[in-house]
Amino acid sequence: MIDKALLKGIFPDRMKFSIVKPSHKNGNKQDMANYRPISLLISFSKIFEKVMQARLLGHFNSHNILSKEQYGFRSNLTTENATFTITNEILNAINNKLWVGGIFCNLKKAFDCVNHNILIKKFDHYGITGINKTLYESYLKDRFQSVSIYNDNTSEYMVSKWKKVKHGVPQGSIIGPMLFLTDINDLPALINKNATPVLFADDTSTLITHSTLMGFTQNINMVLQTLHNWFNKNFLSLNFEKTQFAHFTTNNNIHINFHIGVDNKTLPIVPHTKFLGLIIDSSLNWKKHIAHLTTKLGKACYALQSLKPYLSTQTLVTVYYSLFHSVMVYGLLFWDNSTHSIQIFKLQNLAIDSDQHSFYTRNCNNFFVPQANLTFQKGVYYSGVKIFNKLPNDIKKWSDNSKKFKKVLRQFLNMHSFYSVEEFLNR
Repeated sequence: MIDKALLKGIFPDRMKFSIVKPSHKNGNKQDMANYRPISLLISFSKIFEKVMQARLLGHFNSHNILSKEQYGFRSNLTTENATFTITNEILNAINNKLWVGGIFCNLKKAFDCVNHNILIKKFDHYGITGINKTLYESYLKDRFQSVSIYNDNTSEYMVSKWKKVKHGVPQGSIIGPMLFLTDINDLPALINKNATPVLFADDTSTLITHSTLMGFTQNINMVLQTLHNWFNKNFLSLNFEKTQFAHFTTNNNIHINFHIGVDNKTLPIVPHTKFLGLIIDSSLNWKKHIAHLTTKLGKACYALQSLKPYLSTQTLVTVYYSLFHSVMVYGLLFWDNSTHSIQIFKLQNLAIDSDQHSFYTRNCNNFFVPQANLTFQKGVYYSGVKIFNKLPNDIKKWSDNSKKFKKVLRQFLNMHSFYSVEEFLNR
């Protein structure tokens, strides 16, 4: 059936129906803007979409079409890759005594606003023509959805009538994210001469650097205008209430006071901003993020201590990894070098009641440690080189073989429990 549909370029009509269930993101539950629509599709439709996605991704990869600034929904790229790019660029700029700031965009329902006609034209531009293009046209055309909402008062689901979907790509579908990446793929090229764009699906951020304050402010507003124009042209909309600008500096005495805005709308200049689940503050000391993390992990730690008398060790370990460890390790390589991180490791020690161990081994064949000021030394690149240089030689010799290197490194870390990076470096 799938082969026949692919040959004819037709996506079956029976697979174009979806039930949409709103999923609360954050904020006021009475505000519809704080919900993400998740589409529940027919199971066989997802199998069909997997085939379509594999073909589309194969075409993009073989022709190197996807922008290198896009990190979302791509193999071997994660939120940590995107965060490394952002933080490393900031630290490099500060190390070189440049002005540096970031525009962190928030789009209003980006996936739901994708214009089908524009998307199909972009397929043409990227070499997807003929029957292949017809298949994606068929996939987007004549789709229907019904909204299902649970009523707490009646303990029943309220279901709307079927309505035709005129724009957008279904969230919850297999191929939806790849269609969105296609739609936004041409954006980075418009701004990468004056900025460093970092995209994770619809999370669009740009870093702007300059040697002078005047050039810095001019570039910020020029990049913002370019972003605003592109979003309008592609029927996407910036949410100016949630889009922010952050100025990064080690000098807390510097207070910038200039206008950042477009079309009589001004961006707020904030001391910290949330980027892919991490709170990045203006001096990159991670104090705000660690404080937020401490609150969350404190609750998890209390739960573990409360459960300890009633659960076996094996079950407690499972609960620990679910409630504590999974939260703690996200973004760990960025904030673990912060002076504030000791708060987290104390909580971890309390959660697992672990003993501390230390040992010493010799090292050689080290990487070159770059010259850097104290701010740059907070970064992943600098600390990563220092950590690598402290590894035993029988581990470092496998650095050209990533699979083997990861295996022996994991064995090494399992044998030796380090309380912190500092303990490892000072062993």
